[in-house]
Amino acid sequence: MKRLLSVVVACGSVLIASASAGAGDFAAYYTKVESGKDFEKFSRTGAYADIVVEVGAGKLVFWRGTSYLPYWETSEGKWSVDEIVARTGDGPKERPDIVNTFSRVALIESTPEVAVIYWRYLPEFSKKVAHMGDYLGVDSTKFVEEYYTITRDGKVTRTIKKGTAKIDDWRDPLNKTVQTFELTAGGIAKKETREAASSGAVKAVKGSPVNQGIAGKPVAWWKFDEAKDNIASESVRGNESTIAGHKSLWKKGVSGTALQFDGYNSAIRVPAAKAPKLSSAITLEGWVAVGAYPWSWVPIVQQADDLPEELQEMRGNRAILTGEEGREEQERSQEEEEEDEDEDEDEDEDEEDFTFVLKKEDDVGYFLGIDGLGHPGLKLRVGDTWEELVSDVHLERNRWYHVVGTYDKSTGKMALYVDGQLAVEKSVAKADIVLSSKDVLIGKGKPRRPIKPVRANTFVDSYSFDGLIDEVRIHASAMSASDVSKVYASYALTDAAKNNPELVERSLPARESSGKFGARYANLKFYETWDNLWRFGDHPDVVVEFDEVPSKFVFWRGVGYIPMMVNEKGQWYSNEFNETWNKSGGQGCQEPMSDKESYTNHARIIENTEARVVVHWRYPLIDVLHVIA
Repeated sequence: MKRLLSVVVACGSVLIASASAGAGDFAAYYTKVESGKDFEKFSRTGAYADIVVEVGAGKLVFWRGTSYLPYWETSEGKWSVDEIVARTGDGPKERPDIVNTFSRVALIESTPEVAVIYWRYLPEFSKKVAHMGDYLGVDSTKFVEEYYTITRDGKVTRTIKKGTAKIDDWRDPLNKTVQTFELTAGGIAKKETREAASSGAVKAVKGSPVNQGIAGKPVAWWKFDEAKDNIASESVRGNESTIAGHKSLWKKGVSGTALQFDGYNSAIRVPAAKAPKLSSAITLEGWVAVGAYPWSWVPIVQQADDLPEELQEMRGNRAILTGEEGREEQERSQEEEEEDEDEDEDEDEDEEDFTFVLKKEDDVGYFLGIDGLGHPGLKLRVGDTWEELVSDVHLERNRWYHVVGTYDKSTGKMALYVDGQLAVEKSVAKADIVLSSKDVLIGKGKPRRPIKPVRANTFVDSYSFDGLIDEVRIHASAMSASDVSKVYASYALTDAAKNNPELVERSLPARESSGKFGARYANLKFYETWDNLWRFGDHPDVVVEFDEVPSKFVFWRGVGYIPMMVNEKGQWYSNEFNETWNKSGGQGCQEPMSDKESYTNHARIIENTEARVVVHWRYPLIDVLHVIA
């Protein structure tokens, strides 16, 4: 007797597949393979844990017991598919990912003629602390994706893409190993493998006209006119720096090209030994177009010791409730809250917001950058004091600004200019600048706590400038106000050019609609630099559309696959999810939204018919430091 099961099908087609078809049939379906192994007694998996593809007299099985490396089984025997990418993890050799924390499979397409299976896994990792569940070696650039295209006649085409440090290498159409083989009654035959290759150099980006105007005599100058590849050159001394991050994204600048920093990893580092030598005066300048405000201070350019932040106290409304220990005792019942709500409303208005009180910085070196609210600032060590000068000028997003900071020992003046105009100045000691022995950095400094925290479990983290940077210069003298004005004017930016830097729109995805009911796999795009952080193929996300309603159900990796209702205006809404509070060693709330890189969360289409759609969302409860409850 045949047991019927409806299965996922891409491209709008639907297959009612047999879960125990007879010889000669071709079918692909989700199931749960029970082999009698001991681990299966404790497996926290449902009815759709594995995938079986029946081909003629045998079946190709993607089983959790092998962390989904498939095997081919017929009445004559059982054969594993080649492990082309070696795997080691926290489990035994046959199941290296012991509970498949980082391994998943999905049935992408199934028709009477072809089935496509998607397998994603982390090839190498290790467990750090056995009882807490956090791991070493986990990185978004290291995952591997394999696709198996199986035809009715038993022919299989397998493509393998290994994770890459740079997104351009990942997207290279030649960057995939291709293996073909045939499934026969006697085993796996006619295997052929073609190794991955590279398409070669990328094409240069066309920039704006190069400014030939006034530049002064800088001791360091990054023009960012390379327009391609991953090297930025300092033009005065000829020093070259590798650009950190997932992609060196070149855009039209105020002169030639500019470099886009992604807000996460982008940075340029110049060894301290090659840094310019300064003593009695300095000018730091650069052009910036902010894409998004940073979490806290971030440099345009700096050479500073970057001493770690020191937390002195937590202050303000609800500060004592921000730690998770003893949370149950701290919380009042809902009834008590309702009774006190009216009484507390007026009092709450007078309480200050919760915040961290940090010890005043006492660093060494110099810094020009912007804070978390978009205000430019100049900081430097003058004699015995770390001086700070912050402007009230607010740098709007998606607009070019020329930012200049100066200090002159002869006058004891620090000054900050925005677009050729003096923004703020102050008098300080008439002393030499104390230089740092650390490297010069552009676009990224030390890890900091985000501003405007909401609870004590707000961590120090690493991030970079988010937007465009161009024409960074360091001078060993203090430019005068008139000189700064002349330099700014020499670029002769029109209002149109100033207000339209080459930054793409940032809007949540899933706006297009087909007008038909059904589910589909997608790779939803957010904005350019964010998209460059991921190593996913064409099927990481799931979108469910309706025929008579303009809204959608969206399962997107950008929110940890939390099911979101999205309307025709692009407004997103979710109605909560499962979570816990560090009952087993985590920091703060452990929940699906904390899997920011989608290491562990995933969604799959289980059923897709004209009557209904079934989507399977699987996730561990995890904190932002990747500790699993």
